Amino acid sequence: MIILIPAYKPDEKFLRFLDDIYSRTDFKVVAVDDGGGSAFDSIFEAAASKGVEVIRYEKNRGKGGALKVGFRYIAEHYPNEYVVTADCDGQHTVPDILSVASRLEGKKNTLVLGCRSIKDMPLRSKAGNTITKIFFCIFTGKLLTETQTGVRGVTPDLFLPFCDIKGDRFEYEMNMLIKCVDDGVCFDEAPISTTYIEDNKSTHFNGLRDGYRIYSLMVKSRAAEFLGFFAFNIAALLLSLLFTPESYSLIGISLTAVCALSLRFIVMFVTKAVSAKNLLFPYRLRDVVCGAVCAAVIIAALNIFVLLLGLTLSEAVFVAIPISFAIRFLLRALKQSLKK
Repeated sequence: MIILIPAYKPDEKFLRFLDDIYSRTDFKVVAVDDGGGSAFDSIFEAAASKGVEVIRYEKNRGKGGALKVGFRYIAEHYPNEYVVTADCDGQHTVPDILSVASRLEGKKNTLVLGCRSIKDMPLRSKAGNTITKIFFCIFTGKLLTETQTGVRGVTPDLFLPFCDIKGDRFEYEMNMLIKCVDDGVCFDEAPISTTYIEDNKSTHFNGLRDGYRIYSLMVKSRAAEFLGFFAFNIAALLLSLLFTPESYSLIGISLTAVCALSLRFIVMFVTKAVSAKNLLFPYRLRDVVCGAVCAAVIIAALNIFVLLLGLTLSEAVFVAIPISFAIRFLLRALKQSLKK
């Protein structure tokens, strides 16, 4: 087991944290000096004397950049070890690390989140965490107890994929969660203590700047899906004007759905290709299969709602779309359960 600690301008709390780790565990510790400067040489020299493997570079890259450097180093030197990430400011305790580590052993393709009790958080943190996890659930369909935790357990097969995640600062950790949802990585959660030292005074998190990055990337990550959603609805509603209730038929309704769905997937393809700066096909086989299943559900639902339940085609469109999203979330959950 390895503890990975990104450290930007650490103080004596970092050294006390290391002492606690070594007195209570036999874990290796890898610390990344995130370009704090020569003023912190003595701190990292003291850490190295305790047995910490210290990675240093001159220019500050941000927390995400430091984590990626650490994951790459561990992938090269300790490819079969599990990793628990922790902050250097004393907010995370050794029992927190042990709680997360206990959920990792023997697992593959899994991210373990150390989750604090939101009811015990200060009001500002409670509000921020609650809003963020609600937004995350809306945009990804995955409800997590906490999305902003820095204590995370990572299985070895995820080291290199995590090195390729975009973002070098606090938004990196949100991108990590989004990637895990999209790639079918399994989530697990471990309870940890709710600790705020001096009302989180030592944090380098900028509420306005980093908050904007976090929320904007959630929107960007699902831009293709939302644009495709609107394209389908507009196309289906316009095409429904060509029909009267007397002219509804299985073939007509199915062709309407296929045309609207085709526009939806074209919009999604173009949006995703442009955002990824990759004009080649930006989807994997499982994405195509999932899309095909959802399309079949929409076509079947439209015919059932119109021909059997007597709804108009425009009414059926609004009823069928939530069902397609529900099917997509169920398929994602099934994919994760099969990988456990």
